[in-house]
Amino acid sequence: MTTQSQADGAVFSSRPAGCPVHTIQHDYQLYLAINDIGHTKTKAMSPQTNGICGRFHKTILQEFYQVACRKTLYGGLESLRSDPDKWLWHDNNERTHQGKMCCGRTPMVRLPDGKRVRAEKELNQM
Repeated sequence: MTTQSQADGAVFSSRPAGCPVHTIQHDYQLYLAINDIGHTKTKAMSPQTNGICGRFHKTILQEFYQVACRKTLYGGLESLRSDPDKWLWHDNNERTHQGKMCCGRTPMVRLPDGKRVRAEKELNQM
């Protein structure tokens, strides 16, 4: 990924000079591989595939950012980073979610069931 600075026009790259792009592995790709997590991409501007992600963005905006930015004056990046992490932990572990995926359970309670179903589907496809 190459980006260009607005100020002086200098070009910064996440890869060393002369290295092909495909040889560079990002931290998240390594994390996904270590944890045996598949990475999929969705078609842009498609509500059918982006609905869950879009709903999450709306939820975190309404339930965290709009509230926190009215109540808290952040003095630095560390507090700005820690508060969303705390909210996300609460959202995943303590707050029940509705809909066909969680059915009134928390995402972390639902996660083992989802892993089991995925493993069964993969076995059936073999």
